[in-house]
Amino acid sequence: MITCVPTNKSIIGETGNIRKRINYHIQNLKGNRHENPYLQNAWNKYGYDNFSFSVLEYCEFNECKVKENYYCLLHDTHNPEKGFNLRPTGNNLKNKFTEEHKQKISQSLKNSEKFKNRDSGKGMRGKFHSEESRKKISDSNKGKTHSKETKLKLSLINKGKFRNKESVKKQIDSRRKNNKPWHTEETKKNMSIASKGKKKSKEHVENMKLSRYKTVFQYDLHGNFIKEWLGASQIRDELGYNQSNITSVCNGLRKTHKGFIWKYKQS
Repeated sequence: MITCVPTNKSIIGETGNIRKRINYHIQNLKGNRHENPYLQNAWNKYGYDNFSFSVLEYCEFNECKVKENYYCLLHDTHNPEKGFNLRPTGNNLKNKFTEEHKQKISQSLKNSEKFKNRDSGKGMRGKFHSEESRKKISDSNKGKTHSKETKLKLSLINKGKFRNKESVKKQIDSRRKNNKPWHTEETKKNMSIASKGKKKSKEHVENMKLSRYKTVFQYDLHGNFIKEWLGASQIRDELGYNQSNITSVCNGLRKTHKGFIWKYKQS
């Protein structure tokens, strides 16, 4: 429980690592970027010395949400007159905001100086880390590896995602303009060493082959769809048509080939 002593308002939460969670709150409050605008406003007004941090109870981790809800109800911290808790608590309501709370948070943020002076979400755009910062980031990540479970989650999250052609073109043009290589020679060497001796699975090899194909749609001269092909090379192998002429039609250099219209699948 974090309590603002002058107002006697509190916020109650649950965590598996108390020290880490308290440090998270303090760092965000000091940086004026805490997700809870009411707690942040109180901090800005009264300062660190007027806040107390206390542990209400130690319990089994699977009981945390139940205990959190119990103490929030006990201290009435969802009541704006007595506390700072915004989210409903309990097993089924964790991390969900009511519409009323969403509107209040939205309005509070829109009226804040931080929102008015924001950088429109640009973040690090146009900025660069110093060599010292890069080294620190590099050193902090060395030796770290993702678990199989994390790798699987990342894979599932990124499946089906793609960048549009305009975004890719901008990135390529930017690198060419600034004479930036995709990978440094040192990185290439490290990648080579890391991959040596590793055997790719049949599925991986097959996926690599498929990634090289560019899907082609076949239409008759009236624009009626006929068939979807894996790529121009598949059409060449199965129908004996000229692969170069098919790609020329797809790229707008020819109108037709073998009495058909060919088009690449649009991403």
